[in-house]
Amino acid sequence: MAVREFLVGTYALCDHLTAQGIRATVVEADADERIEKGFFRRDLGYVKVEGRTFSMVAIRLGGTMSLHPSNWSHRMSVGPVPLSTKDVHPVQYHFVVAKDPSSHPASFEAKLRLETRGFFDRTVDAVRWEGRRMAEVLNADRTLRGDLQGCIRPDEGLRLVADESARIVRIALKGKLVFGFNLLSENLVHLDRGLPNARMVDVIERIAAKVSAG
Repeated sequence: MAVREFLVGTYALCDHLTAQGIRATVVEADADERIEKGFFRRDLGYVKVEGRTFSMVAIRLGGTMSLHPSNWSHRMSVGPVPLSTKDVHPVQYHFVVAKDPSSHPASFEAKLRLETRGFFDRTVDAVRWEGRRMAEVLNADRTLRGDLQGCIRPDEGLRLVADESARIVRIALKGKLVFGFNLLSENLVHLDRGLPNARMVDVIERIAAKVSAG
């Protein structure tokens, strides 16, 4: 298995969702239901979901991250011998809603703004959506905003993306993938895929329902 395929973690995402009680299966590389096909594609893996408003989760690597110290990569060595490493990479999980945004794509574009406090130990004090009609719909639901504030991490991002060519709307959760090793630790290899927890998946499902109704 290539390093890129290992880091993408399609099967890890599938197992993670299954553990939350979600019926999830991996979409194989040659399946017709893949959204992006061909050699040049940004989606690196898909997990199909049943019984939810979002029908699929796509994985992407790449994007931008803040310059906060928690996002820095580092390497500790004694001479030429590395003792520990930490590599941090942006990762995105796109929750796919079968809603055709072609007639008013800008109406479905929205970005979540976080108001945070602290520097090393940051907390999220408030959240608000920026955009047009769908942003107004999401901001109007105070309970949803409160639940989102309680589960999103300061280094995560969330936005709605209108994918006109595929006739879908993507709810894109941006996080970070941390991979490294430490020769001085019992856990030699460390891997954190930034997978969404159950509370976040529930909030995204509620957002997906509003997108579908919109």
